[in-house]
Amino acid sequence: MRHSRKVFAGGLLLALGWIGGCRSTSGTKGSGLFTENVSSGAGSQLLSNADGSLAKWSGVGRFRGALSCTAFWLKTSERADAPVYALSNGHCAQEFTAREGSDTVYTNRAVTEPWTVSFGYFFDTIAQQKTVKVKQIVYSTMKRRDLAILELDATQGELLAAGVQPLTLARTIPELEADIRVLGVPLLPVAEEQLYLREHLCREQGATDVVEWFWFWSQLRRNSCADIVPGSSGSPVLNAQGEVYAVINTTTRDGNSRSCYMGNPCEISSEGAVRRDDKNYAVALSGLESCWNASGVWDLSQPACPLDRRSALGVQSTTLIPNNGKDRTGEALRWNLQVTHPKPETLRYKRGLAGQVFCEDPKGYKVFKGATDPNFSGVLPAEEGVYLVCFAEAADLSAKRVANPSTLVFTIDKTPPEGEPFINIIDAGDSVTVEPIFAVPEYSFFRIAYGPLASTDCSKAEFFPYRRFPTR
Repeated sequence: MRHSRKVFAGGLLLALGWIGGCRSTSGTKGSGLFTENVSSGAGSQLLSNADGSLAKWSGVGRFRGALSCTAFWLKTSERADAPVYALSNGHCAQEFTAREGSDTVYTNRAVTEPWTVSFGYFFDTIAQQKTVKVKQIVYSTMKRRDLAILELDATQGELLAAGVQPLTLARTIPELEADIRVLGVPLLPVAEEQLYLREHLCREQGATDVVEWFWFWSQLRRNSCADIVPGSSGSPVLNAQGEVYAVINTTTRDGNSRSCYMGNPCEISSEGAVRRDDKNYAVALSGLESCWNASGVWDLSQPACPLDRRSALGVQSTTLIPNNGKDRTGEALRWNLQVTHPKPETLRYKRGLAGQVFCEDPKGYKVFKGATDPNFSGVLPAEEGVYLVCFAEAADLSAKRVANPSTLVFTIDKTPPEGEPFINIIDAGDSVTVEPIFAVPEYSFFRIAYGPLASTDCSKAEFFPYRRFPTR
């Protein structure tokens, strides 16, 4: 027999009340797959194209790359012989869990794995899907924007002849509260007929800087469309005219922490970094039309192209985030920040709490002295919050606004976890197995104590580290 139980905990000290007589409560947690209503967003709709009436959305489909995401064909030219380019998120097309990737710009990378994009991804026209190989990743980054641009092994004429239609880039961002549409392909363990193109309707809610784990993204577009779930990454966000102006990249749906960790993005404002419930965020595509030449061929060197062209920093080491400022022995943690740069003497930096320091502002930057700089060899700040460390080239500080500065994220989290940890209990009759369930970052380390019910006093018991082996 399997039971689930939540137990009382103080900080990260866990008392197993089912054995030792300490306080416990029982409960369960669950959520439906597709919602009826979330905030201002109505539930999503599975799209049918058996009659061909939604062929205009056939250019949105499933991208099978580093992850399984959504991607869409963006029209870049009127020429039939122009290459086909699909857009998705950077985290769908590159290694994203290494911190150095947060400040890297990748260009013209060959694809060694069988990556594909499948178009016409409607549940009722499966036989008509058109799957195209990814030829190369012409651009991919998670530095300030989470964006990937894929060159496919097809021409625009070939896809048009196959019945696939591209999306057109919007030249402006919709006004606040304007009606918008998100088209995405979910990826969850549900009935197969649900894993196809869906439509989400809601309203545009403006722009905000966002931090998530060690990523910083500048001026993401915000909305509350329902049912943005795994697989929705890379979904196009469309205006009322059906033109794409942004790409979904993250959401707070089903988040479990206020610490701005992965899966729990936070908005930056004068309040600091704050997580907002039921919000989705999308990378704006303003000016992207200038990144292709007159023949519809990708050209990052185009003067008006707004994308970052360089990887400024190599992050060799730094402290883990989030942390509470101390290690498990109680010793204060240090910045331990070491970065590499082709010309470190040209680097300038500043740092501060999110919402109080702005990397685009050229004021306040100082000369960077490398690993010996006392500002990066000392202990971490005592004040809780999300800290930003900004790096820029000295030559860039003469402008009114620093273009594409490097932004490193540090999080000091001293607040105990909200709620109670989840305990998995398996009663086999002659024995009981107990397993505390990790929920990073809030429940990342447990200490446990156990013994006979009649003689165990949790206030006096000796606790020891839980090493991920269930206790019997």
